Amino acid sequence: ELVWWVDNTAAPGGDGTTGAPFDTLAGAEGASAAGAWIRVATGDGTTAGQDAGIALQEGQRLVGAGVDLVVGGEIWAVASAPPLITHLAGVGVTAADGVEISGITIAAPSVGGVYGASLDGITLTDLTIDASGGIAVELDAVQDVAISGLSVTGGSADHAVFINAAHDVTILDSDIGDAVGTIDGRGIEVGNFTGSFFVDGVNVMGVDEVGITAANDGGDASFTVQNSTFVGDASTLNQGYYALEVIVTGNGSGDVVLVDNTFTSIAATALGVYVNDEAGIAAPVTVLVAGNEAYECTEWGIQLDVQEDAQAVVTIEGNQLHGYTGAPNIDVSTQGINVWSDNNATLEATLTNNTVSNTVGEGIYVYAQDESSLTATLNGNTLAQVGTVGTDSTADGLRVRARESAVLNVSIQGGSIDGAGENALDISLSDESIGSVTVTGLDVDGAADDGFSASASDTSALSLTITNSDVLAAGIGYHAESSDDADLVLLLDGNAAGSTQGEGIWLQTEDASSLSASLLANTVTAPDLATDGSYGVLARADGAGSVLQLNAFNNDAAVGYLLQAAPQSPSGSDPEGALAIGGLLGTGSTYLDSDNGNLANNGNTTAAGTPTVTAEGETAVVSPASIPQPP
Repeated sequence: ELVWWVDNTAAPGGDGTTGAPFDTLAGAEGASAAGAWIRVATGDGTTAGQDAGIALQEGQRLVGAGVDLVVGGEIWAVASAPPLITHLAGVGVTAADGVEISGITIAAPSVGGVYGASLDGITLTDLTIDASGGIAVELDAVQDVAISGLSVTGGSADHAVFINAAHDVTILDSDIGDAVGTIDGRGIEVGNFTGSFFVDGVNVMGVDEVGITAANDGGDASFTVQNSTFVGDASTLNQGYYALEVIVTGNGSGDVVLVDNTFTSIAATALGVYVNDEAGIAAPVTVLVAGNEAYECTEWGIQLDVQEDAQAVVTIEGNQLHGYTGAPNIDVSTQGINVWSDNNATLEATLTNNTVSNTVGEGIYVYAQDESSLTATLNGNTLAQVGTVGTDSTADGLRVRARESAVLNVSIQGGSIDGAGENALDISLSDESIGSVTVTGLDVDGAADDGFSASASDTSALSLTITNSDVLAAGIGYHAESSDDADLVLLLDGNAAGSTQGEGIWLQTEDASSLSASLLANTVTAPDLATDGSYGVLARADGAGSVLQLNAFNNDAAVGYLLQAAPQSPSGSDPEGALAIGGLLGTGSTYLDSDNGNLANNGNTTAAGTPTVTAEGETAVVSPASIPQPP
């Protein structure tokens, strides 16, 4: 191999051999041909003789003294301090096809550190670049990009590393930015790429906008970011950006793997995945988000957004997302995990064994809208003190939403919610949406408002089943309402419903809606009726055309039942609301109140004896078609 030698302490007039090196980079650039090696010694540690940059030719290797010079498997020169080069009026190093650049410090060139366009292969290893004069690494229309051991400081341009229209990009063991936070724009941006984008062991610190962002060009692509760290300053950095952002779009397919990364003090969302498919993705995008940790980020820890007819299958597993241990000193909306489908998208999401704590906003938010479909399975997630941090925090622990004709199917199995600023679990369907939610074995302790709250409105339909779950809340234990022509079907089976300030169970329908509720073997505790005015179970049908069917067996509600039909209607007006009761068996007295509604008791009794009935309106008008027998 032909090696040209450069040492800026050498005597002028050298011929580039080991004994008589060139004293300038320009000497090596002029003498070398394609495929040659150029070795740059430490020299005097300045950019003297090396301040006009260098333009490499195809296949050349620029090897600074910062690494060993290994030729043909033999060490020709051992590593020492890296040399300094720059360009006072341009780019530090201009690349060509197949070049390798290593062991050099590029000191604040006026335009940028390394630039290349339309390249077939480039390798950057063990480089330090001061990007205060421009982009550290800028590559356009390239393939087979390999970067490792890159260190970038400073940065007055929009990016530290910008790679556009690439095929296959690997970035390993690199440091982007520093604690000073002088990189004004994005840390690493890879746009319009195909093939593989693979990042491992990269540290991003003090970047004003996105730490790492990658987007495909509509073709097939795979994204992997792992074992990397992102550190910001949440009190000063710009709001509204991601630390790590992946965008999958177009008519190809994509796989996203984001694992074992750490995010600290990010002034925005830590990790975001956005899937958009206006042209029609050939197959569902698969996404794995696992083992990541986030601390004191001001927005979402993890955000997954699927839109525009896209399809995605998502697994979010074993992530640790922690907000603020004390009240934050800035205005933040720290939240845990957001899973969202929109605009005809189809999303299947599994959230397993994630932990979210000390947030200002929701712990987990599952949301479908605009004719999209979302199927979510939540297993063993732990939410602690969510929606409780900050003086104005009133967010829910786990929020489930569907609106604008969306279809929602959610299964929640196990897990716990220990402390929520408002409702522990809040489920809401509206705008002609359809949903099914099943909850099994969820423990709730310390919700500031309701334990479980469910509502269906605006001609929507919700089927809700809750079994073997324990709730202790300051407000209502289990709260279900339907309104505005909606239908809600509810099964509560084998639950413990506890409230310190309100009803154990509250069921209500109004505005021409229906609610069919079955209560089986639940244990209900609530404040004493005489001192607080609360009931174990309250069921109310209110408003013209509203129908509530209640079937209850073997419940323990010692505080009692209050069953009302149109309690707010003026006496003497047309009957409003209909309540039909079947199989009301268990402990506790029953109070029937029909101020001006239709109330059918069907002769039920409780262990406490004959129900107490107060009725001013018509009774026994609405009867269930069949009363189920006790199990």
